[in-house]
Amino acid sequence: MDLYEMNQSVVINLGENNLAQSVAFDGKHYYFTLISQNKIYVTDDKFKIIKCYETIRKYDSICYDYKERCLWASCRKNYDKIYKLDLYANEISSINISYCRGENSIITGISYNCCNDSLAISFSNNVIEISKDGEKIKDIYSICNGHISDVVSICPGHLVTVIKNNKQTIYIINKMGNVSECCCINSDGLISNIIFNPCNKINKKDSLEFFYVKNGCTLCMYRQEITESELGYQICCCNYEICEKNNNIECDCEKEKCNVIHSIALVETSISHILNAEGEKIQKVLKISNNIEDIIAINREVNKTIINVTRLENALYDKLLIITEKDFCKNDCNHKDNENIECNI
Repeated sequence: MDLYEMNQSVVINLGENNLAQSVAFDGKHYYFTLISQNKIYVTDDKFKIIKCYETIRKYDSICYDYKERCLWASCRKNYDKIYKLDLYANEISSINISYCRGENSIITGISYNCCNDSLAISFSNNVIEISKDGEKIKDIYSICNGHISDVVSICPGHLVTVIKNNKQTIYIINKMGNVSECCCINSDGLISNIIFNPCNKINKKDSLEFFYVKNGCTLCMYRQEITESELGYQICCCNYEICEKNNNIECDCEKEKCNVIHSIALVETSISHILNAEGEKIQKVLKISNNIEDIIAINREVNKTIINVTRLENALYDKLLIITEKDFCKNDCNHKDNENIECNI
């Protein structure tokens, strides 16, 4: 592969101070997580914002799973889990990967592998493939020196981005797990993500989309054509189904409502455990301490927790109101480009 010169790039504007952390692509829309906010922005293929969802936690790496029509995301506060989200950014479930990652390893990238219906997870020094149950399938790649910043599954192979000595290099890993090719990237910014986009052809060829931060504050995208001869292997046909699936999606509003309600129920279950633990905390201090100051201090802590829980309950209630609106399906399934953009929980 030739050296990538990122001279002609597109600037992506997600609003003032809204710097993207990671991006996923569903064949038609892009989903951006943010560095400093609990939000996911959705844009069209021209990077025009069409939706903005507030989330219950700040997600980092993110990818799209076209078979289940969902998103998979990581959270910096808990790298032992991968979270499953619906396309409205509601948390559906999570999988535990604590026994798959090394000590002090952080997740740097997630990519969906359509060949095995699995996930490729990159950490700072290795890349693994896991099932959707969290079971480790195999090791994909590892390094001793440098930092792995992202992984892209173009099955049966993968692209792994490595930063070493202030240089960025893409390694092509074939289905045998061997490095078949590598390429240096000449960019004036740090690459955060690479997306394989078979839906947007360049000269009738597939393309790679490089998302990088320029001058520390400007998100840009550079598109480069890619061929099987450059990859060194034949691309599996399932990689192209993301385009076909997207063009044939029918709005199943009732199913989406069920997903939202299910996500609310999961959060409510967690809240019940939190409140129960706070009650036990009060009972314990009353039992073992006669010091009024200790009791008052515990009471203040419990009061703060209840205040935060009340705020979360209000957010959940607002979410429930949204899906019961008369035009909920119409707004989300028949979106018009010129409608006003609002952040909805």
